[in-house]
Amino acid sequence: HLRRSVDVIDERKVLGRLNRRLNESGVGVMTTAVLATYYPPRRRLTVSYAGHPTGWLFRADTGSWAPLCVPVPPPRKPGLVDLPMGIGFTPTYSRHRFRVSPGDRMLLFTDGVLETISPDDTPFDTRGLETVLNGEAGTCDDIARRLLAALHAHAACDELVHDDVTFLLVEFDDGPPAALWHVFK
Repeated sequence: HLRRSVDVIDERKVLGRLNRRLNESGVGVMTTAVLATYYPPRRRLTVSYAGHPTGWLFRADTGSWAPLCVPVPPPRKPGLVDLPMGIGFTPTYSRHRFRVSPGDRMLLFTDGVLETISPDDTPFDTRGLETVLNGEAGTCDDIARRLLAALHAHAACDELVHDDVTFLLVEFDDGPPAALWHVFK
């Protein structure tokens, strides 16, 4: 489904169709997801969540991180919004839009990052994440290494096996200049 949807511009439609497919499959699974689309010519980033933890956005001009979401007006019809997929409901999915600039960064992560538990049962949570993100600056590689080290230190172990612990950290740039051959490719 995701491969066939790669050219669908609206993430909400992709999540809705995937949710419907999971509900109809009878597999009985629940999953969360975040879908993000970046359109370089307009520097437009759109993000939709299905029960997934909210990502973070770094603004190069201010040097600060903030949650990757904006207030979304309530749906026209009262109902469920942004729920995990495959749980038997048909929620609507919201869309968060941002204009990004070269040097801005986005961090997406699974709930396993936030739910990494210390030996005294304290979750890493957003406080641990904010500590890493608001620490010293550096490249995406530097921040990724610090985040991974902080998770291991918090859990006081070399292997994080409690859940799927995955994150994606990217930096936006202008990309290659548009050329006529890109239009026809």
